[in-house]
Amino acid sequence: MMRKVTLLLIAYATSTPSLANTSLNKIVTPKLLGTNLRYAEHLIGSPPMRDGVDGVGVKRYFYNLNGCSVFIGSKDDKVVSVGAYISEKNDCDIDVSEIVNKPNTMASTTILSDYAHRGDLHFTNTNIPSCNACREGEFNAIIDGVGALNYTDIRLISKETNQWDKFNQYLYSSGMDGDARMALPMDGNSCPLRKYDGIGYKLLSNSKVIGIEFGRFGSLQPQCNGEAVHELNLRHDYL
Repeated sequence: MMRKVTLLLIAYATSTPSLANTSLNKIVTPKLLGTNLRYAEHLIGSPPMRDGVDGVGVKRYFYNLNGCSVFIGSKDDKVVSVGAYISEKNDCDIDVSEIVNKPNTMASTTILSDYAHRGDLHFTNTNIPSCNACREGEFNAIIDGVGALNYTDIRLISKETNQWDKFNQYLYSSGMDGDARMALPMDGNSCPLRKYDGIGYKLLSNSKVIGIEFGRFGSLQPQCNGEAVHELNLRHDYL
């Protein structure tokens, strides 16, 4: 029987003065991966606004850092993912110069294709649970981590335009409708959506990035199971 994801709403806490000016760059970085969760929360300066545990045992925490939405995933009290929504208007931005290999580049100025040199962009659809059972969640595109990149995945949230509607219509017309036949969990490499990455890139590569997350999830793949498919497909309820 499918378990319901339980969310715990926690009241805002005031950041300590010494941490109130913590830069988003110090939080949303691959360097935070593998560190202790308490250390990450010390940098943020406040407890999570809400949290929950997904179907593969990853704890999801959501924070407010100086008005910016930050999300962290942890396993065994270690940070396995960290990300944030990007908004230049609200000063919620990070320097991605090293990620996109362009000097003086802020995430708010980037589009999906700016990250393509780091690996293939795999486009997602949360209505197809088999393909986001353990990885994609609500992200629009993911770049798999490889050895040269210290096995760090890059997950990107983009502004959805009518091009995304065209992509989804193409998927559905090709039989990718997320029905019961596709309900078995699959790892990223066997996800049937990946054979449509080419058309996805043509349609979506110019999409503006509005969120980014870094994570290492390869070690979690063996924990995928049928129950996780359903629970993680509900992740949008608290992302």
